[in-house]
Amino acid sequence: MTRLALLFALASTVAAAQDDPLEMGRSIAEQWCAACHIATPDQTTAPDVAPSFMAIANDRQITAEALRGWIASPHPPMPDPGLSRTQIADVARWIESLRTD
Repeated sequence: MTRLALLFALASTVAAAQDDPLEMGRSIAEQWCAACHIATPDQTTAPDVAPSFMAIANDRQITAEALRGWIASPHPPMPDPGLSRTQIADVARWIESLRTD
């Protein structure tokens, strides 16, 4: 019975994340981007190979359109994660949500 309750709680959490583009973007960022970028405010370490998502969010020269384009067609050394348009938009929204200024 405990396993069933845990499974239901996990399924509810995943469903809630799918309904919220920011949470979905965060989830994708944690899964695909956090190996090279600091992708969330609570992530403390990443290799020094890519800017943090907070730095990207606060760079006024990077527009939302440019950000989506970069995620959709990255240049080496960033691998292409093969995300859908919706997933790209969700990750871009997540990054934009980290803007502090």
